[in-house]
Amino acid sequence: MNAPDRTVQERPTRLARVLRVIERAGNRLPDPVILFVVLSLALAALSAVLAAAGLSAQVPGQDEVTPIRSLLTGEGLRFALTEAVPNFVEFPPLGTIIAVLLGIAVADRSGLLPTLLRVSVLRAPRRLVTPALMLAGVCGSVASDAAFIVLIPLGAMVFRTLGRNPAVGAVAAFVSVGAGYDASIFVTATDVLLSGITNSAAAIVDPSIQLTALSNYWFSVVSAVVIAMAAAVVVDRVVEPTAERTEEPDADGSAGADAAGPEAESAEAAAARVSPEQVRGLRDAGLTLLGALVLYAAVWLPPGSPLRDPDDGTLVPSPFLDGIAAVLLLTFLAVGIAYGLRVGTIRRPADVPRLMREGLGEIVPILVLFFVIAQFLAWFTWSGIGQWIAVSGADLLRTLGAPAPLLLLLTVLLVFVLGLVITSGSAQWSLLAPVLVPMLLLVGIEADQTMAAFRIGDSVANSLTPMSPYFAVALGFLQRYKRDAGIGTLISMTLPICVTMFVVWTALFLAWVSIGLPLGV
Repeated sequence: MNAPDRTVQERPTRLARVLRVIERAGNRLPDPVILFVVLSLALAALSAVLAAAGLSAQVPGQDEVTPIRSLLTGEGLRFALTEAVPNFVEFPPLGTIIAVLLGIAVADRSGLLPTLLRVSVLRAPRRLVTPALMLAGVCGSVASDAAFIVLIPLGAMVFRTLGRNPAVGAVAAFVSVGAGYDASIFVTATDVLLSGITNSAAAIVDPSIQLTALSNYWFSVVSAVVIAMAAAVVVDRVVEPTAERTEEPDADGSAGADAAGPEAESAEAAAARVSPEQVRGLRDAGLTLLGALVLYAAVWLPPGSPLRDPDDGTLVPSPFLDGIAAVLLLTFLAVGIAYGLRVGTIRRPADVPRLMREGLGEIVPILVLFFVIAQFLAWFTWSGIGQWIAVSGADLLRTLGAPAPLLLLLTVLLVFVLGLVITSGSAQWSLLAPVLVPMLLLVGIEADQTMAAFRIGDSVANSLTPMSPYFAVALGFLQRYKRDAGIGTLISMTLPICVTMFVVWTALFLAWVSIGLPLGV
């Protein structure tokens, strides 16, 4: 009877009340597709009002004045109708994200990525288990959402095996994947997606800007290591010492860590199982990756290479970087095939396109979202509202005289707050980028810096919002070891880790920008 009583006592706390408000607000938001349909209709109405007011904008450095045009005129309706398909087909992230996911699908469904995540934690020395778990989680976004499914039970199992609190292991894995989602030592599909949306937004004031999946790469690599190590320190020295020990079974065997019974054990065992053949598969994949890197260096680095810039002979920019999506496709494809051939998940040539088809089936929701986002962004640009907001906002920022680091900090905070209720990173960046990127460009803040600021706020919010589907997964694992755990319990364990990652990551970013280091390639 004590467990229900403790649950009731959590309800009236201030934290619980705040969380309920956030949860109710998030539940009232429609599906992202419906949200952008509504926003597009609102944009059309707003364009009519602003056009009737005769508003216009002149982007610095451009001679022509851009008037706001109404989407509710004959011209606007013709644009919306005739350009709907081109808007979708030419949407910058569309082709690149599909190409990269073709390769990731083979690497994932052959078993390479899940096995890599397991081995990176299980083979770590005992004192490095927590840092290895956190780094694997931060870099786990290369496997997309599968990282949550693999690492949450794996974290619980590893901690339990070491005689540590398994609930803390599960929570640590959850936070590392969610709060570090947009940082990685690997190039991921998220990098391709964010750069494409950023390019579309930057084109509102400067069509010459062309970011790639590597535009934040150096910052992302350093961020992954730094925030993983900082989070590991907090897990070991703050969260685990203050967390209640998992309950021992009662006399009837119904309480505590064993309450989950065989189901929990089988989930943990499945998450941890790595066979000798899988280890050999990882070796083959590693050798294949090494060979691919040597090949890329041989065809890109030598002077006179056709993959250097044809005019200046530079490495950055160059055709090699312009085609980074194809490079990533071939790389993931090669290492996935090498692993699959060794472990038997790929036995014949036809298995490769089959894995591609299976993987692409998971991005159908993304394609639906892309269609409506592409229309919204195209309408936003055509109407001239984007230019007007960018110029007006930039003028206001100049009047305030706020330094660039402060503006970037405010951007991080804005993204974080919105991320608590808009859990789709692509939907949130598609909404914010057309406003933030051009506006900050006009006050001297580069588009890659704004994109990096988005990464921080979006990632950390992932592990604090009850709107995330994996919040419920983490809560479920927590309740296996602490039956009376509620949302407040999970937040109390995630908050110290998330706050540390947020502060350290933001400080790193502001220092990086202030020094003037390149964020990527």
